[in-house]
Amino acid sequence: MAREVTLAAAQSACNWDIPANLDTAERLVREAAGRGALIVLLQEMFATPYFPITQDSRHFDLAGPAEGARSSPVSAGRPASSGSCSLR
Repeated sequence: MAREVTLAAAQSACNWDIPANLDTAERLVREAAGRGALIVLLQEMFATPYFPITQDSRHFDLAGPAEGARSSPVSAGRPASSGSCSLR
């Protein structure tokens, strides 16, 4: 049985204001969910600018756990309509 799933891809410009970038990502996820998206894809780096262009050991400080606040924007198994969205 075929099932139709709405997918959204979101991309935004980022700067070094990480809380503002997370707010933008959360807004985009909520907007996409409000338009019916069940799956929302964010760019690979949505909390900071794309820094791998240069090799700078200071960027190691930006690392976080694989299963942390930034890795799970929407709680698994919980419908987007519930308003659950955590990027922190």
